[in-house]
Amino acid sequence: MTDATLGRAPSQGWFGHPKQLAILFTSEMWERFGYYGMRALLVLYLVQHFVFSDNVAGGLYGAFTALVYLTPLIGGFIADNYLGPKKSVKLGAIFMSIGYLMLAFTGGQQAEPFVDIQGARYEIAVEKVGESQTQFLVDGDQRYQITGLEDGSIRLEGAQGAVPETVAAGGYAFGAERNGLAVLLLFVSLGLVSIGNGYFKPNISTMVGSLYEPGDRRRDSGFTIFYMGINTGSLISQFFGPLIVAITGSFQWGFAFAGFGMLLAWLRIELAGKALEGYGERPADAKNRDWLIYGASIAAIPVMWFLLNNAVVAAEAARAVAANGVFGYLASLPLLGKVMFLSFLVSMIAIP
Repeated sequence: MTDATLGRAPSQGWFGHPKQLAILFTSEMWERFGYYGMRALLVLYLVQHFVFSDNVAGGLYGAFTALVYLTPLIGGFIADNYLGPKKSVKLGAIFMSIGYLMLAFTGGQQAEPFVDIQGARYEIAVEKVGESQTQFLVDGDQRYQITGLEDGSIRLEGAQGAVPETVAAGGYAFGAERNGLAVLLLFVSLGLVSIGNGYFKPNISTMVGSLYEPGDRRRDSGFTIFYMGINTGSLISQFFGPLIVAITGSFQWGFAFAGFGMLLAWLRIELAGKALEGYGERPADAKNRDWLIYGASIAAIPVMWFLLNNAVVAAEAARAVAANGVFGYLASLPLLGKVMFLSFLVSMIAIP
């Protein structure tokens, strides 16, 4: 089917495509700029600032990523039946902007690492040399380098007195004293980003599709251009985000950088005005449930906090439980992991 068959002249507003594509292109570019800029820093931030173990940081990152891919199912349903894609995109951009900027305020004092040995707690000092770092157990005015051994034990170089030179696996426990408010803000900010992504991500693609009539041969190339915006935003942010952190020595500036990009994504849609009029509007027969949806979205923040906190608790206990085979591994999964594994089993059964 051609444009002539449809009885309309093709718009030549932007590279032969509707001019609205330029608005959606730049908005998506800045949204991906913010998301990938934040994601490039997140695990390092969890490990270096909050002093989470690699296992816990990976579990929290995995839970956050799972929520990012899960929430678009709900956001797409709400847009299709109540808000419409355009209003959903705006709402998602606001939530994500707040989330990124809130991450910039979770800094403050860095968590203080420690190790418990035979009922005694010792401070840990960390010295960085280039890309590597060395840990020291601090006992008064004495410091003993901590060396991990292959059997899971640790050796404290030159230890004497009450401090043993070698501690067997299971005889020690590493931890950190963290600012409770900062951890709370961390989970809330990641929850806001997850909720916002659910509204933004599926619906801006829907708006791109609405620019073209059925059978318009420009649709495929239009989406190709749109996806170039995704790649451009992610490429720029993953280069400049870590660079800003390296220059300033602060993760907070990196997250603020991501928040700035997300604000630009929101402004691009919000200030489009009449250019997007008639695209992504509320369904004609939909009832106005805006304030109910806004309230439910805010009420979902504690749910996100619970799921993310549960992922941390599960990851901290995973090593002890997961050693017991497949069932131990399944038992060690966080609540979100169990739900997704169950969903996988149900989908496998339903495929035939």
